[in-house]
Amino acid sequence: MNFLLYKSFSLSCFQMLIVIITLLGAISSVYSGVDSDPYSTSGDDLGLYDPFYDSNNPSNPTCQPPIPPFVLPIYKVDMMQLQFAQNIEHLEAEFFLWGALGYGLDKVAPQLTLGGPPPIGVRKANLDNFTEGIITEFGFEEVGHLRALKRTVGGIPRPLMDLSQQNFARVVNQAFESDLKPPFDPYRDSLSYMLASYIIPYMGLTGYVGANPQIKGYVTKRLLSGLLGNEAGQDAVIRMYLYERRMKLVHPYNFTVAEFTNRISILRNKLGMCGIKDEGVVVPPELGAEGRTSTNVLSANQDSLSYARTPAEILRVLYETGNEHHPGGFYPKGANGEIARMIIKKTVGGLPRPLMDLSPENFAKIVNKAFERDLEPPFDPYRDNLSYMLASYIIPYLGLNGYVGANSQIKGYSSRRLLAGLLGVESGQDAVVRTYLYERQRNRVQPYNFTVAEFTNRISTLRNNLGKCGVKDEGVIVLPEVGAQGSSSTNILSANADSISYARSPEEILRILYDTGDERIPGGFYPKGGNGQIARSYL
Repeated sequence: MNFLLYKSFSLSCFQMLIVIITLLGAISSVYSGVDSDPYSTSGDDLGLYDPFYDSNNPSNPTCQPPIPPFVLPIYKVDMMQLQFAQNIEHLEAEFFLWGALGYGLDKVAPQLTLGGPPPIGVRKANLDNFTEGIITEFGFEEVGHLRALKRTVGGIPRPLMDLSQQNFARVVNQAFESDLKPPFDPYRDSLSYMLASYIIPYMGLTGYVGANPQIKGYVTKRLLSGLLGNEAGQDAVIRMYLYERRMKLVHPYNFTVAEFTNRISILRNKLGMCGIKDEGVVVPPELGAEGRTSTNVLSANQDSLSYARTPAEILRVLYETGNEHHPGGFYPKGANGEIARMIIKKTVGGLPRPLMDLSPENFAKIVNKAFERDLEPPFDPYRDNLSYMLASYIIPYLGLNGYVGANSQIKGYSSRRLLAGLLGVESGQDAVVRTYLYERQRNRVQPYNFTVAEFTNRISTLRNNLGKCGVKDEGVIVLPEVGAQGSSSTNILSANADSISYARSPEEILRILYDTGDERIPGGFYPKGGNGQIARSYL
């Protein structure tokens, strides 16, 4: 019996091995054309690619950077940040390649454009051999940057870019606060081209410094540090080139190279709106390294650390509008990638304005419901200041509750920042309205025989009833046990037992603003319902 079992088991194992070998052979035949090196840079496919893998020394562990424990190679936030960076890399690639060679990515590496439109107005510059050699190297370096970025985090289409003489002239005119005659032409000669180059790589450098603390994955951290090292080097070469010529006049103008760099840096600081993060090649000694040198070959802060810029700052500068929401300048239709497009769409995109009823009749219906009777004459929010502020009491507080409720659901760091900013203002508006009414708590609301305090209490009670989720609303005067720490009848700010703002869900808010107590039945302020995916899902 044991022999039979053993024989049966042996046959089963043998059969399984045959199946496995057959499958492996089939897989091998299907994938026989795939490069055995998973980090190979050949081909145009986008996949997980570690640009720091040394395929020349695969067996020597000291040649490979160690993989940190408990960390993923790439995170979503990494992809967003490094896809945003591709906008600047595209700008640099096209400007440098065209300036040195007279053609760009469409000829050198068309697969990297991902179908994006060619740049506007770019052309070959009139460069001497020395400068052309530098710019040729820079151009091909940018091709490598784009390839590494797109293969590591996925690519974005090349954005529409304006590299025309006219656009550079606008930047320089803005920097000098006057129209230079003749208009500045970056393609005129080597010095003009290097002054134009002064504008671009530095933005990439500060962008990578700013992105570094946001990056989580070990593969993307390696990529970013490598890109940052090269971008910083490019910027240093350009600045050194200009520093050596700092006292030279830029023909045909009566301004020195140093003044050009200072003017451009001041403009970028102004457009960026975040203080000094940019300096020319000559500065007052107190701004130089350790406050002791006017030489400023490398732009850095008081500790000689590179400045950091956020995507919003970079867009404000490169759009030349000082507003990250308004494209222009080098990106006439805006930059590409999730971060840039979200910013253009005011971070989360828009929805059509819903039909809203702000008529006196609608406010009168709400007040009648709050007092459980028809007031005579009907309440009119537009009658006087006090009536208007009582009507205002109804609205901002629900926005405040809504943002408090939504905060725990929000995941993205950009949207969290946005929500915090909105919540701060909504809370402030509600506080102003409530303070105004608290100061007039004992005033009679004409032409009725009710005080301001009673109006607020009645409206708050109605909202609690419509919301159907308990007490989340209180008037400006309450019983002491309901006030702050159970010790105050003053209730300028409505909050819970721990003085924390109340939260409401979208359903609660719709029940109140529809004035129906049912999120599925529109009415009140939104006769046809609210807009957006959440509101429409209930209809």
